[in-house]
Amino acid sequence: MINLLEDYFELQEKLNLEKYRISQIKSWAFKKKITNVELMTDIPKSLRQELKIDFHVLSLDSFVEGEDSTKFVFKTKDGHLIESVLIKEKDHYTLCISTQIGCAVGCKFCVSTIGGLLRNLSFSEIVDQYFYISILRNIFIRNIVFMGMGEPLANFENLKKASFIFLKEFELSKRHITISTSAYTNYLKKLKNDDFLNKLNLAISLNASDDETRKSLMPNVIGSLKELFEILKTYPLEPRRRITIEYVLIKDVNSSLKDAKNLVNLLKNLKHKIKVNLIPYNESPILPFERPSESDIYRFQQELLKNDISCTIRWSKGLELAAACG
Repeated sequence: MINLLEDYFELQEKLNLEKYRISQIKSWAFKKKITNVELMTDIPKSLRQELKIDFHVLSLDSFVEGEDSTKFVFKTKDGHLIESVLIKEKDHYTLCISTQIGCAVGCKFCVSTIGGLLRNLSFSEIVDQYFYISILRNIFIRNIVFMGMGEPLANFENLKKASFIFLKEFELSKRHITISTSAYTNYLKKLKNDDFLNKLNLAISLNASDDETRKSLMPNVIGSLKELFEILKTYPLEPRRRITIEYVLIKDVNSSLKDAKNLVNLLKNLKHKIKVNLIPYNESPILPFERPSESDIYRFQQELLKNDISCTIRWSKGLELAAACG
């Protein structure tokens, strides 16, 4: 069986068709969201009958929950479950998609890391999350964030192939695709030097203002904060772009005024190229952490703002589904 996404880069060879026929098939699938080959009416009926036997487009199953923020759980061919979260914004949709089954980063505040890393997702499994949801809901999803299960940069080549398809076939803007990473310094250096992927938005999952706290929260991340920020100083940015610093606020761990002051000191030389996204912790019954009080959250934000550091609070839309950060 030949699959449109799995065999994307060898499709002409595998189907043994003229190049224009491949373009027709891709246009029906990616532009018109038609996955039934019988409905691809500018393709000869005899060819459609052949394709019906040997060719398919989608490869994932799903079930759906929620309203404003919707968690999709997909099943892979080898029986594993992966998650995507669709968030309805004021005038557009954002999709957070997974790049791995499980995760090796080991963040103590995140449920996804509990079982460890099982395997990387293929580029087709990454793209299929977007493809399936856009067809199922019949909507245009403007923004993609590689922020589901897994560390995107640990699956570098499949991340790159998936991003290529999002830009070429779905015609998404580079400005609307974000790589959210725990920032292993070796991965970040590779990203910095990749002239394709470094054109996408970058978000750093920081979560601490000192190495000791960060190591306690993210024990498997390689590299110190000093090394990380040395890379960010020279990270190439497109005009009017900034690097997002993601900071999950956890009560009695990283949310004190002292933590805020330390963060200001850490970021002060990068004010011009960063913005901070504070994420109040999404509590889980199986983890020991708590969300700070609203007053502590706003106090933390004000410390950054008064030091001219751009800072917003992301009040999660995924809470009802246990689909938010954590």
